[in-house]
Amino acid sequence: MMQTAQVNTGGAALPHKHKINLTSLNVVREELVITIEQAATQLEGFVSDRENSKLLQACIQSLQQIRGSLDLIELHGACELAGELLETARKINESDVPLGDEKLSALTKGFFVLSCYFEYALQKEWGMPALMVPYINDIRISNREPIIWESHFADAITSFRLPQEGTSAPVPEGDTIEAMARRFRHMYQVGLLGLIKEIRVQPSLQLMQRASDKIAKYAKGSPSETFWWLLHNALDAFSKEDIAITLTRKRLFSHLDKQFKKIEKEGVAGFDTAVDTEILKEMAYYIALADIDQEPFSKIRVSFGYSNLGYNEKARLSEAKALTGPSASTVSSVAETLKAELRSAKEVIEFSAESDTSVIDSYDEFVISITKIRDILDVVGLKSAAQTMKQQLNRVQAWQESEEQADAAELMDVADAFLYVESVLDSIEKRNFSDEKLAEINQLSRNQMIVNSHLADAQLVVLEEAEAGLTMVKRSLNSFADSSYDRVHIKNVTKTMNSVRGGMVVLELPRAAAVVASSIQFIEGSLLSNNQPAALEHMLETFADALICLEYYLDCMKVDKYISPDTLVIAEESLSALGYGVSYSG
Repeated sequence: MMQTAQVNTGGAALPHKHKINLTSLNVVREELVITIEQAATQLEGFVSDRENSKLLQACIQSLQQIRGSLDLIELHGACELAGELLETARKINESDVPLGDEKLSALTKGFFVLSCYFEYALQKEWGMPALMVPYINDIRISNREPIIWESHFADAITSFRLPQEGTSAPVPEGDTIEAMARRFRHMYQVGLLGLIKEIRVQPSLQLMQRASDKIAKYAKGSPSETFWWLLHNALDAFSKEDIAITLTRKRLFSHLDKQFKKIEKEGVAGFDTAVDTEILKEMAYYIALADIDQEPFSKIRVSFGYSNLGYNEKARLSEAKALTGPSASTVSSVAETLKAELRSAKEVIEFSAESDTSVIDSYDEFVISITKIRDILDVVGLKSAAQTMKQQLNRVQAWQESEEQADAAELMDVADAFLYVESVLDSIEKRNFSDEKLAEINQLSRNQMIVNSHLADAQLVVLEEAEAGLTMVKRSLNSFADSSYDRVHIKNVTKTMNSVRGGMVVLELPRAAAVVASSIQFIEGSLLSNNQPAALEHMLETFADALICLEYYLDCMKVDKYISPDTLVIAEESLSALGYGVSYSG
């Protein structure tokens, strides 16, 4: 009986690709671990001595043996990762292209995770190939190859398309679908930028969702309707659940910008092309991971064959941590290796500090050593120590590139950093180093960064007051619309908006102040006017886009005061579409 208690399967039968043959695994266990370590050592040797092609050829042969063994025991994710390592090694042999930091880092992590995954599968008696996707993609990116989607191992049975029924919303008079698509695309891009930078993730997702919902109204009955429906629900699932923002997910949402561009360029005809099934499956996979037990999420899970996925996002994150997290078995097994690397690096530093020249003889080998230490520390979850090594790596690379001579004091600073990392590794070996202790160390570093990046208290107060003012304005506008446009609900709105504009002036944000000024002109000229326009509902929707954009900009300012004012472009375009262009100096 498989032990799968650590993974929340929801009572579902385990998918075929998650089952492993423990008997076969135990047979090859010892030899496979040795071969993986041997292949990594052979690659390191070749990196140090590029003339020794025999070392690279030996590494290739070791990787062929590893991939064959993993394929035989059907450890699918590990087999594919080994395949990527093998293809990369072959390309190095064929192209004679220098190994850059990015590729070297991806290979180091790949070998390390391959060993970890093998140990993980033995301990859990469970294979979870989805855990290998980030490491496979790291290698593919370093080779300038397309990434694989997260649903690659998920065995989706079928794709699903909404019945083509109903008609799309009419394009408002005086506007075009191309112009609206351009505004909505900018809205999506602003939210996407926040998502990529992981600044105010929830508001960023909501901005992207609002943009997709706006476009979706005009896709009814078209071949791409299913795509827009899935995009809305995928973004909704991300908002409702704590779904991690991974590199693969950022890349997918970046890729989807092309669909907005298509409508912007082709108009209504842009809806007539169905979107690639693999994209639909990937979005459905995210929805399945969210594991929300309500419609339409349940319907999507069933329709795409993900009912038997066997895990959700919470379980995936837990298992990813178990794979490379700072458990006693994982970290302790590499602590001694890392300490040996550190000792060698310190000897180089000490020798250079004591010499007359203070120049490190072989920068290449020294950089490789620091890179390896940094990557392994990062993979096992020792983020603070990894960051320390990253700083030293940048310093040494600067010396290497400039050919400057480091003085003894600078060299000893590097040595002190090595001593700190060594002390962290000592604490792991000498006592039970818990996840809580690791979180405490890493959290201290993160908190310090947050403190250093916060706005001054006075600025924060002004921003919060401005946000409160915008919230009040939006509430008044909703009441205005619900009451069939009774102006009594918005009689004090301009006063509130003037207060917001004053805050923008105080904070020296001329572009934001200009957006508020144009908003006041719209309210006075179109909403409070005795001759209200006929298309008031559409105008209020467009004005809401401007306010939401302004609100998003202020929200991001609270954590990143250097956020580009170009974020306000949606507000400016929306106000221009209403006939109230924004002008400012600065």
